[in-house]
Amino acid sequence: MLQLIVNNTPMAKTCASQCRLYDESTQTCSIWKDIDGTDPKYFSSCKDRVQRTPEKTHPHGDDLNNDSMIDSFSGLNYQSSEQKLSHDLGYPIQPDYRPALDDLIWYVSPNQTFGCWLYYENRRYRLALTDSLSDKPEKQMKQYISHVPLHDHGTSAHLASNMVWYVQTDGTGSYRFIIDDEIFNL
Repeated sequence: MLQLIVNNTPMAKTCASQCRLYDESTQTCSIWKDIDGTDPKYFSSCKDRVQRTPEKTHPHGDDLNNDSMIDSFSGLNYQSSEQKLSHDLGYPIQPDYRPALDDLIWYVSPNQTFGCWLYYENRRYRLALTDSLSDKPEKQMKQYISHVPLHDHGTSAHLASNMVWYVQTDGTGSYRFIIDDEIFNL
């Protein structure tokens, strides 16, 4: 006699199984260093995660208890904190990722240390792309009036070609992130 055995216990959500920012080939998180991508506590606790499949739940998980979360990310570092940009992949001169979005322009900083996509809500800002920015001070703010970024986004080499400098109609620009041809706020 044959019996069918079914395991109905739901699999725990982890960065490796659920997050778009987790790189399966290197088995690392693109945002955080030295985390265990198979530990559900990191996935449950991370405010930076991006779900692979859309869910109709709260963006930071189901009803969670304290046992399913880690205390803090304070001992962890962002991926970009010690890495230098990789020139082996053609970045920053050429992007490693080409989104299918219209109206994007690839931009390389004057000193060629970083690159990003440019997107303008108002097309008149596109006219000033040839301005030299090397004499302007770098900005520490996240958002300021500029048609191109004046500071490095500082992301890991794996995600560098997914960064976009998004300029709103009032001329205020800020970094955003492209995933699956959609632009997200950081």
